[in-house]
Amino acid sequence: MRNKIYILNLTLVFLATINNISYGQYSSVLEQKASLYPKANSISLNENYEIKISIVNDEVSITEDQYVETLYLNETAKHQSKEAISYSYFYDVSDIEAYVYNFDGKKYKTEKVKDFSVKDNLSGSFHDDIKSINFIYPNLKK
Repeated sequence: MRNKIYILNLTLVFLATINNISYGQYSSVLEQKASLYPKANSISLNENYEIKISIVNDEVSITEDQYVETLYLNETAKHQSKEAISYSYFYDVSDIEAYVYNFDGKKYKTEKVKDFSVKDNLSGSFHDDIKSINFIYPNLKK
């Protein structure tokens, strides 16, 4: 009887260990980048800015598309979850999309940023025509 309990306990410990290993591992990209930059909290994986100039109804139209991808390498990610996009009131900003991709041990789960707020940036007593769109990445993790 004592051997059966010992084997059962050993089996439960083994299963719990396998479960923790399979869900506790991070993606190979994160492990690789963390070893390359051991002192960094985050690194930029991709920054792409595309400016398009065209003529629409006899007027010049200039648009800029931005794509930024950041990898957070440690547990300080949650402290970096606030983001602000600054711009002048001379420009229109549209179609902002922001996502968090968290690795759950098998695949990435996506969480979309839903709340954006626009604020005027006033420096002292002078109005400098700069605004910002502020948001917080939900559930940002390593």
